[in-house]
Amino acid sequence: MFIPIASKRTETAGPEIIFNCPACGKEGVVGKTSEMMEENSLLWIMPSMPFFTSRVRRIVCGQCGKAFRTSLSLEQLSDASPEDVARNVAAQVNFIAKCCIIMGLVLAIFPFFGLVFAGIGMLCTLKRRTGWRTVAIIGLVLSAITTAGIMVIIMLCN
Repeated sequence: MFIPIASKRTETAGPEIIFNCPACGKEGVVGKTSEMMEENSLLWIMPSMPFFTSRVRRIVCGQCGKAFRTSLSLEQLSDASPEDVARNVAAQVNFIAKCCIIMGLVLAIFPFFGLVFAGIGMLCTLKRRTGWRTVAIIGLVLSAITTAGIMVIIMLCN
């Protein structure tokens, strides 16, 4: 069954702000802000009415070039102090890393396969303190337990 979905993506450049970059550790760095809005609609039900809308606000550090997500609106970012901005940013985790983390968690019951995917996901999120890193650690631990258990069973059977 094919469900036609239309997607419209718009990106708005925001103001340049001064913030403390958590990646490079510099204080008073100029960051470029932007907001991307994506509207998805089902073509066969109501093509003009979006059923899912997502907004992503980003800050790109002018010093190191790292991109961060933030929950603050563009208006709030322009009024916020550098310390407030630093408290409300999170490192971005790319799509491939998220896929590896999810595959590592799903395949944790299969020895070695889950361990490989969870290991790749863990390496991709090694320097980022996000929820995805926590999920990667959980997948890695579950995969390691499963792999170790199977290895013990194989050793006992021989």
